[in-house]
Amino acid sequence: MIERKKPEIDQAKLERVKRAELSPGTLNEAEEALWLDWFTERMSEPGPEEEAFFEELRRSHPSPKA
Repeated sequence: MIERKKPEIDQAKLERVKRAELSPGTLNEAEEALWLDWFTERMSEPGPEEEAFFEELRRSHPSPKA
């Protein structure tokens, strides 16, 4: 039976990718899976800057009354 080693996860490298100091292409398969879960979760909700932008847009361009 062939024993397969689990790829090691370099937490420091993963954190650097999250801060955009390194490319996600530098991650191994296990690290990339963790990063992709983190990234997908972060992108599924608007950030404070996006909320402020759209609030200003709604105030400056009110919807027409039906």
